[in-house]
Amino acid sequence: MTNLYPNFGQSATATLTAPESHTIIALYDFVASNNDELSFTTGDILIVKHNFDDGWITAELNGITGLVPGNYFVYDQS
Repeated sequence: MTNLYPNFGQSATATLTAPESHTIIALYDFVASNNDELSFTTGDILIVKHNFDDGWITAELNGITGLVPGNYFVYDQS
């Protein structure tokens, strides 16, 4: 019988390649309501770290990283 999970129980490391960082510009103010969210104001420029399927984005502002709602931004075309 063939082992369907030959590495089960063994530790493994994986390297994830992040997409090229890009910036987004805030269209509205947002006040974080959870510890993992990031507050920002209209016109702030954030660096995108990860896009989630549910519309939230992990982004960085002034060295702080947190979740932000994707529909509050436009992508910086510059």
